[in-house]
Amino acid sequence: MLLNRHIIDRIGFFDERFFVYYEDMDFCKRVKEYKRVHYNASIQIYHKGMGTTENVKAYRLALSVESRLKYIKKHFALVSYFFVLFISLVIEPFFRLIYTILRLKFKETEEIVRGYCILTKRLLALNEIKKT
Repeated sequence: MLLNRHIIDRIGFFDERFFVYYEDMDFCKRVKEYKRVHYNASIQIYHKGMGTTENVKAYRLALSVESRLKYIKKHFALVSYFFVLFISLVIEPFFRLIYTILRLKFKETEEIVRGYCILTKRLLALNEIKKT
């Protein structure tokens, strides 16, 4: 992505509330809202995903869902946030678990449970910080 410096001065750079995951989507959404974006389909880039968190799957899951919730809360109506929160904490874990159990990937099942436990603790901690 190539940008003029005045765009970054105007919209800021990456939002530090996104520790990892969704920071690029947030930035691109803000750029697009400020200025028309031009896309060049002839340019190709390879991005090896999960380089930061490849070996910590439960933590990666927690961070990914947490960042998704932050992104939705920042850019969409509150009703959308609560809808995605419900899907992310109730529906999604159930289907993730069923999928791994059917594939007999019990280690992944354990990682999913650990990931959602980490996520729950992080969300409760964020809520406690806001109360103080």
